[in-house]
Amino acid sequence: MRVILTIAAKDLRLLLRDRTNAFFVIVFPLAIAIFFGSIFGGSSRSIPVAVVIESAGPAATDFANALEKDSTLSVRILPSREEADASVRLGRVAACVIIPKTFDADLEKAMAGSRAIVEVHCDPARQAESGLVVGKLNEHAMRAIVRMFTNPKINSKMLAQSKLALVLNPNMTSQQRERVSDVLESVQELFKQQNREAAAAAAAETSKKIAGSVNGDSASNNTENGNVPVSTPSSATSPDPFLALPIKIQSSTLASESTEPPSTFAVTFPQGLAWGFVGCIGAFGAGMAEERRRGTFMRLLLAPCTIASVLAGKSLACFTTCIAMSVFMLLVATLGFHVSVANWPLLALAIVTCSFAFSGFTMALSGLFKNEGSARSAGNAIVLVLVMIGGGTIPLAFMPPFLRTASQMSPFSWAILAIEGAVWRGFAFTEMLPSLCILLFIGALGFLLGNVFIQKRARA
Repeated sequence: MRVILTIAAKDLRLLLRDRTNAFFVIVFPLAIAIFFGSIFGGSSRSIPVAVVIESAGPAATDFANALEKDSTLSVRILPSREEADASVRLGRVAACVIIPKTFDADLEKAMAGSRAIVEVHCDPARQAESGLVVGKLNEHAMRAIVRMFTNPKINSKMLAQSKLALVLNPNMTSQQRERVSDVLESVQELFKQQNREAAAAAAAETSKKIAGSVNGDSASNNTENGNVPVSTPSSATSPDPFLALPIKIQSSTLASESTEPPSTFAVTFPQGLAWGFVGCIGAFGAGMAEERRRGTFMRLLLAPCTIASVLAGKSLACFTTCIAMSVFMLLVATLGFHVSVANWPLLALAIVTCSFAFSGFTMALSGLFKNEGSARSAGNAIVLVLVMIGGGTIPLAFMPPFLRTASQMSPFSWAILAIEGAVWRGFAFTEMLPSLCILLFIGALGFLLGNVFIQKRARA
């Protein structure tokens, strides 16, 4: 028994001496638990939405204000629909909501059969979020209808417009016109009664406030004696908004200017490429540590080779593998699943840039760890975290705000955005340039750090 305990204690000491293994045995599981707890916790998640208010009327303003106050939505007011559509194409928002110029005018003619349209342009890569946005818009449309019927200024204009449309309609007989006129008169009486009750309730509330401020002492005494004032609910009822739906939510999927994505494979193809890059990192990441263990790396240095040339050769192998994997994926997507590419030159540029970035990233990982086991376990863990926060496994909308910000540090998020921009988002070169520059910086930084780490290991 003593021998067993001694061997176990020795292995535990060895584990604790290796900081990398100790970190991924003790700290990393805790970080993963906190990560998923933050994602699937009870806190609310706001969906980024762009809103364009083309109408200057009060109804459009109230509708936009209601959207801004909704905690489910993170609203960005933009000046034009072109800028809002660009935000959707660039992946900055899940959808853009456009309130047209005729919104208020169409609402005023609602009882004459007109309908106010609210346009929604959705990102096809974020269908779940877009569905939630459309659902919230329908909810706010119902509330706007209730406010419309209970607002004296709006319902008076509605009746006036309806009566005018009734007189000018040439397709109605005199008997039909008379019946509709009777209905409108009844609705007008209902609105008048409702407006009088609302005004009376407002006046009574004002009187209560004034009386309460003047007779505060007596009110306090009444409360102490058990006489608590009871408010009487108003008997006014709002017209049923479901009898007529003056506001219509018109949803459409926004894609490139030429064509929409022909299938879901056009959307999932960039995610597949990202996981292909993960495979390349895993295949080459532990190679340097393994060669150091076997002595191959030392034999290469004894030959007429420099550390930089060894690193360049291994980087070239990783770069070539990334290109070959991307070409294979592209052939399968286009020939097997009929994925149409919006911009072939930009796609080629994006694939080359991504391959460079992940080759440099692989070299940095290969020189970071001392032994093969640490390189494999720690490297896989780091890559897994970067894929998760980069949107490869969990949509960014379901992450807390701090993780959405952290996702910009993941090369996978920029790689997915660049490939999507070339495949179906319809990016111009200037729109793709930020993603390409960041990927080039990641690749160059990876090569630099890899060279520093490997030289340090070689001296040791």
